[in-house]
Amino acid sequence: MTLAEQWKQEGQTQMAQRSVVDALEARFGSVPAGLIEAVLRETRLEKLRGLLVDAIRCESLEGFAQKLGK
Repeated sequence: MTLAEQWKQEGQTQMAQRSVVDALEARFGSVPAGLIEAVLRETRLEKLRGLLVDAIRCESLEGFAQKLGK
């Protein structure tokens, strides 16, 4: 992988992480720091895409945290 490709992938990962956090904040207001940190540790784009859907659909932060742990 070239350096440019690595930067592109890192940018996509950061955008996906931020989107998940933004969706949680939009739905629930304050999000615990530990939950945000867990989202930011996830680097797999497919997992992050699924987490974004979960963040939009979940009924509670606890429910989202369970899905994040899987």
